[in-house]
Amino acid sequence: MHRRRVLAGMAALLLPAGCAAPRPQDPAPPSPPPPSEYAWFPAGSGLVKVYTLTWVEALSPDAVASRAGARRLGTRRWPAGGWKTLPGTRANETVVAVTRAHGWALMVEDSANAIGAADNTIGKLSKGTRLVTFSHNYQAADRFVLASDGTILVDFDPGYPPDRVGTEPDLLVGDMRAVGLNTSAVDAALAQPEPAMLALTERVTGVPLTRHLLRDSAYLAAAVTVRSSDDSQQ
Repeated sequence: MHRRRVLAGMAALLLPAGCAAPRPQDPAPPSPPPPSEYAWFPAGSGLVKVYTLTWVEALSPDAVASRAGARRLGTRRWPAGGWKTLPGTRANETVVAVTRAHGWALMVEDSANAIGAADNTIGKLSKGTRLVTFSHNYQAADRFVLASDGTILVDFDPGYPPDRVGTEPDLLVGDMRAVGLNTSAVDAALAQPEPAMLALTERVTGVPLTRHLLRDSAYLAAAVTVRSSDDSQQ
């Protein structure tokens, strides 16, 4: 103990007056990955032409199904033919599949009904929490939405990022620019927006969408009755 005190005193004498001993620096927090990290999507995802990915913070898959008014079909792995071909559905029903993802619930759809991108569903799922949804359809407008407690904060078509609506349309402008979206003009060079949108989603949620998470997770499959208000994006 005495020797340690002596060594500490000698070290203090060697420091210039008014200077404190150097402290180890904390490691810098990891930066969110660029869109190039999502180059595997959509070709390697099983979701290509039509899909909707909806993230809901702090809700369980069962809670998401309840809020969506869905009928449970059981726990399933990713089916070979996709979710839209899952047996057990009835007429006028569409399948949503929900899994856990590091403090968020991820709801996956592979049909054109886009339940997760409908305004009424966004309101129900985001009540008391946050929601991010991205809907892609080659025959219709894509949609990205950030909502909180039933209110849409940011809403835009990834093909037209300057045309943003919502109560806080500029909330994500910095993140949008960071992932390569031109927030002041339509960028015709951005022919495939999916990698940028997934990188933007990760910036909001803090959760990366990996192939393992998407294809190897156990999902709660559920059937939602498609009504006129859910048939199209609103």
